[in-house]
Amino acid sequence: MKILLDECMPQRLPTNILQGHDIVHGRELGWHGIQNGDLLRRANGDYDVLLTIDKNMPYQQSLKGLQICVAVLDILQPGVEVFSSHLMEFEVRMSSMEPGSFNIISLRS
Repeated sequence: MKILLDECMPQRLPTNILQGHDIVHGRELGWHGIQNGDLLRRANGDYDVLLTIDKNMPYQQSLKGLQICVAVLDILQPGVEVFSSHLMEFEVRMSSMEPGSFNIISLRS
C-alpha cells in the first residue's frame, strides 16, 4: 500500500512503523505548506492513503471523484510509541478502507 504522511505527522514514523508499505512524507516531496485540497489532488492516483491527524479535514474537504482515502488519526500525541501499541488494529482498519473515503481511527487508549 502506498501511504502519504501529511506534514503534521512525525517524519521518523515510516522507518519505525508500518513496515512493508511504500511510505513517503509530504516534506520529502517538497509539499510543505500545500493546502489540503491541493494535497489531495496531487496525491490522488499516486497514493492509496493519506495519513493525517488533521481532524478538520473531513469537514473541510471532499473526496468526490478521488481514489485516495484519508485516515484521520484521533490521537493525543502522534508518537511512535502510540502507533506501536495500536499497530495491529491500525493495519486491520487501513486494509479495509474504501477509495474516496475518510476514516477516523481512534488511538486513544
